[in-house]
Amino acid sequence: MQDFPRVSIVVLNWNGWKDTIECLESLWKINYPFFDIVVVDNHSDDESIKEIREYIVSKLGSGLNYGQKHYFKLKEYSETELLMKTSEEKPDQINFTDREIVILKSLKNTGFAGGNNLGIVYALKFLDPDYLLLLNNDTLVEKDFLEKMLEMGESYEDIGVIGPKTCYYPQKNLINSAGADMVWHLGLALNRGIGDVDQGQYDEPMEVDSLLGACLLIKTELIEKIGLLDSRFFLILEETDFCLRAQKAGYKVVYDPESKIYHKEGFSGSMSPLGMYYLYRNRLIIMKKHLKSPESKIYPYYIFLRAMADFVIYKFQGESDLSEAVINGYNAGRKYLRS
Repeated sequence: MQDFPRVSIVVLNWNGWKDTIECLESLWKINYPFFDIVVVDNHSDDESIKEIREYIVSKLGSGLNYGQKHYFKLKEYSETELLMKTSEEKPDQINFTDREIVILKSLKNTGFAGGNNLGIVYALKFLDPDYLLLLNNDTLVEKDFLEKMLEMGESYEDIGVIGPKTCYYPQKNLINSAGADMVWHLGLALNRGIGDVDQGQYDEPMEVDSLLGACLLIKTELIEKIGLLDSRFFLILEETDFCLRAQKAGYKVVYDPESKIYHKEGFSGSMSPLGMYYLYRNRLIIMKKHLKSPESKIYPYYIFLRAMADFVIYKFQGESDLSEAVINGYNAGRKYLRS
């Protein structure tokens, strides 16, 4: 490993170019200079690629420099072009002052897991990073957020995944996540401190069960050992599954309060029918993947009871699309349990 670890930052976009541009704008300002950016467009049906490309070109001019300390070369590939691109094109020696900002265009929407995996595969094949940073496009970062997490990662060999203190945006004094604790009978990792006013009560670094997927710093060696995100999840709980797999492989998952970002995630907690479907489906999948008997036989019944309760509540509220999503998601999860 170099004296200064190289980081590949993967930012996933789907019909959210305005958020992506704001995220990139905050990344230009960070203190740590040794990073590349891989923007994965997850088959948007709006003007995302055009808008993101034009923004980057306007910032980088000829494609080489912005802000006096960051030097990038803009590259763009479709997923088909990427499949034809060989690893022989990666130089033997990578100059840390010559870095890439890449736009990758996915052939279809493969969800949070699949889209991030496309960016990870590109980075591992062509950029030779020591760390992968998965960063939601609806986030803004503090200038030292990456530097702080890297300090922790470089200090302890057994740390595999690191996450920052995440607060809401624009409610910057409210905590979104300070790590997450697994509640197995619910099949969920619940965010610590969610909705609390940040008064320093979560300022101690600690090992946690999981981290919020909005920002995950992952050592490359961990991905080489346990593989990519499980694309079967599509969205919701894929980061929890990855963190649990990391711990099974002997790595620690750590919350670092010295690092801080802001997340535009809705404070209301409302969920779309698509999200509700995957919430119920994936809770049963994660139970089958990680629980042993007798819990693996008992806890799915808790999910059944919760599904029935939510079905009735949403029906009573006139939200038939949500009630239908609950049942469809639960049934899809049950099929996975029987497979």
